[in-house]
Amino acid sequence: MLAVRADADLKVCSLRVSKIMSLVFLSDQLTRDNDETDYAIMSLLEERNNHTIFYIPSQADKERFFYSRAVSYYSRFGIRVLDYFDLENEYDAKRIDELFQAGAVHLSGGSTFHFLQSLQRRGFLSVLKKYAANGGTLIGVSAGALLMTPHIEASLVYGDPFIEGIDTRALNLVDWEFFPHINSLITEEKIIAYSRQSGKRILSCEDGDGIIVSEKGTQYIGIVREYYKGALQPSRVRKYRDTIEWH
Repeated sequence: MLAVRADADLKVCSLRVSKIMSLVFLSDQLTRDNDETDYAIMSLLEERNNHTIFYIPSQADKERFFYSRAVSYYSRFGIRVLDYFDLENEYDAKRIDELFQAGAVHLSGGSTFHFLQSLQRRGFLSVLKKYAANGGTLIGVSAGALLMTPHIEASLVYGDPFIEGIDTRALNLVDWEFFPHINSLITEEKIIAYSRQSGKRILSCEDGDGIIVSEKGTQYIGIVREYYKGALQPSRVRKYRDTIEWH
């Protein structure tokens, strides 16, 4: 089964889409010498002919500390970042229409459980699904990337504080799980242990690397590893602009 196929009106993980969405899974955006990842993101925005980014933080960023770092990253390529969209204290539902005009929506890193809870409280998972189904581009960094998978239970392996009673189901835009920060915040041994009880494929990458899912298939940027049922899949260790299609 393809993660995303090029057919119009296809069904991806129970979500019917009318146009082709693009999804970017990143460990981080601050690692230097990640030209391959930068090139892939900029190419997506060029294809959309829309260079605006709608930034959604994982939690309130009153001083705009993390937001300013994202602005600095994108501005290197002449890309304009829209004023960030706060799901908490500065929430403004009237601005939701701006999201649908953006070339991409950036989902920041942070606490995955806190981020998901904020999205649920605002009914925003359906907004993001609609944006993706209309051919939007979602750029998820760390926690933001986990939100695009079926659920966020992988966050527990990183020690992310669990929120009692939360529904861990996320956007469910792909049929595999994502583990960022391998060899920095998490070891391969922990991923393998988790994969023994997970019924899904697990893709992981180091900081600076990433995964692109689009009409072209699933594109690996840098080194991406696949784990399944407690084992590393040697044939799925990919490097640099490799493109695969799931069957």
